[in-house]
Amino acid sequence: MRLIPACPACETAERSPVFDHNSLVLLESYQGTEMTRYGYALCHGCGLVYATQRPDADEYRFLLDNFDENLGRPRENALSSRPLSPEREHALRAQLPEDWRAADEGAAGAGWEALHGLVSTRARDAVHLDLLAASIDLRGKRVLECRAEGGLLDGLRNVGADPYALPAFSDFQLIIRELYGIPADELLDFEDFSIPYEGGFDLIICRHMLTHTVRLDEFLSVLGEHLTPDGLLYFYMESDDTLMFERNKNLLGEMKCFHMQNFDLPTLTRVLGARGFSPEYVRHVPGKATSSGMSGFARRSPTTDWTPMSSEELEQRRSMYRDWRDLSLAGVPKEVRPLVVDDEAALERDLLERGLASVNEKGRVVTTRRMKLSHQEGFQKLNRKRRDGEVTNGDQSAVEVTRDGAEADPPRAPATPEEQAPRGGGWARRLTRRRS
Repeated sequence: MRLIPACPACETAERSPVFDHNSLVLLESYQGTEMTRYGYALCHGCGLVYATQRPDADEYRFLLDNFDENLGRPRENALSSRPLSPEREHALRAQLPEDWRAADEGAAGAGWEALHGLVSTRARDAVHLDLLAASIDLRGKRVLECRAEGGLLDGLRNVGADPYALPAFSDFQLIIRELYGIPADELLDFEDFSIPYEGGFDLIICRHMLTHTVRLDEFLSVLGEHLTPDGLLYFYMESDDTLMFERNKNLLGEMKCFHMQNFDLPTLTRVLGARGFSPEYVRHVPGKATSSGMSGFARRSPTTDWTPMSSEELEQRRSMYRDWRDLSLAGVPKEVRPLVVDDEAALERDLLERGLASVNEKGRVVTTRRMKLSHQEGFQKLNRKRRDGEVTNGDQSAVEVTRDGAEADPPRAPATPEEQAPRGGGWARRLTRRRS
């Protein structure tokens, strides 16, 4: 695991711890390992919430090789960053339609997520295609999409763009090449990001990349280097953490092992400004009132132009995360609670004192809001399969890789005064002891 000494966006060192674990703690094969602990903290400068310790290259590659399982999604033919085996490639090619419009809806039943999405992802991305086509004259423009699935680039080609793809998974790489005929020379590297194509791009599109990239500062620098002087960055499918809290998403479920950064709309604007981009348009996804997704345009700027949060904004954001953390910890499955809460009685007292819980007629403490845990049933199914000896992709290796990584950890940096302060629910006190 790799320690992050300061904010990867604005480089501010001052921070407040907000959450210890990621959702891997819900998988029995990872419990008791350092891979379940990212030590998320809130930057006092730009407001970014970021993982203060992250997997190294080999650890991250293992996580990505078992992508769906590590998100609590037990699927046949699950997405993986592994190269396609001859058998898997043959099976995928056999189901490729001649035209995306002829994609078989039954493909989902066969477990081919990439095939099932040929139509559904185009519908999902239609709002972005419309926005891009209405905002930019794309005729003859070189366009790159990071984490591409194919449909959006095909639509942009239909309005004159010259598209290139950087997919995350080999399934999509094959589909983009064979079905759409779009260059997809290499797979995206979240940990050591690079662009394999020569020349600049007039438009670079990033799908859910600002949340996922392991080295945010280097990622944004590489994007800037590959934009033409008048080039635009367009990002989409970035979730607003304020809206996720308002919609009662359990924080443990949202802190997925692939989620290195969290932000809201103002924070995202500050992050871009701190890394040398001038935001031109940052807003919630138009036409989707129930979505927490954000999208926007930014241009490379010769200077960094951003204003740190005010003390009032910092306290508001810190208070929100404290409430979100404690409500979420109170709602995790009983079998996991001892792993994430040291003192349940202290957590309950804290919630009662802050008006976030009450005592019902049976004398039980119940929270005022119930936080829904994403993929809870999927995690439980994967744990049952493991107990029954039905080992999923790399399941046994998961224990070996994460424990080896934990043993190899370098000495921890001294805890800051903010990190030493005791917090409700017990988990922060354990984090302080671990970092001391």
